[in-house]
Amino acid sequence: RHLIIGYHGASRVRALIEKRAIAGIFITDHNVRGRSVEAVAAEIASFQALRNKLGDPPLIVAADQEGGSVARLSPPLKRQPSLARVLANAKDEGEMEAKVAAYADEQARDLKRLGVTLNFAPVVDLKQDPSRRSDGETRLRLRALSNDPDLVAKVAGWYCDGLARHGILCTLKHFPGLGPVAVDTHLTSGHISTPWEELRSRDWRPFEAVMHRPNAITMLAHVRLDDVDQDHPASYSHAMVNEVVRSKLKYS
Repeated sequence: RHLIIGYHGASRVRALIEKRAIAGIFITDHNVRGRSVEAVAAEIASFQALRNKLGDPPLIVAADQEGGSVARLSPPLKRQPSLARVLANAKDEGEMEAKVAAYADEQARDLKRLGVTLNFAPVVDLKQDPSRRSDGETRLRLRALSNDPDLVAKVAGWYCDGLARHGILCTLKHFPGLGPVAVDTHLTSGHISTPWEELRSRDWRPFEAVMHRPNAITMLAHVRLDDVDQDHPASYSHAMVNEVVRSKLKYS
């Protein structure tokens, strides 16, 4: 009920489905490279048919199709600009909402063609002091939407609602927020020294505004919040998951 796996061979996925050992799969570039939308969709449909035959709920089918530099399924899906770039030319909030809705609709239609039910987007980390960043593959200076937490919350809500209209869940990332982190957490240990109460008053506002919706999940970051747990990144921290996310933020 809790495991989503990456995979290379379809036969291994079928074996795990038959053992009732997984809840979902993650598809990315190595699953779709050199293949057509139709071929990938047929493979995923075969997994779902097996689940149905066993009387189990549909697999969660997750993807990381954020747009811009993070577009793991392009090709075969067409490439979109980042959501941050789409917002850059909007004149007012009304135009922003329309642009986000159109963007989410286009993206969701493509994802649905493959059978994706969960997308790892949007980024709701705040855009803080991009000139000092040395964040390598994270590239948050290009992916973060704004330094205004209320605007980020609105955009995330519009985007998630757009995906939900097509039956796709969104993912708020990367809690507790990579805005204050100027290193690439794929490669090195990142720390946040800001007290959690201060983070909650600003960096966490987009998360809290959207995370309780039934169509949204929250991704934890591989970063240490020193005020809570200096020894473990948030993604592996009992204190972060249970004392902060579940108890203080009431997220389940």
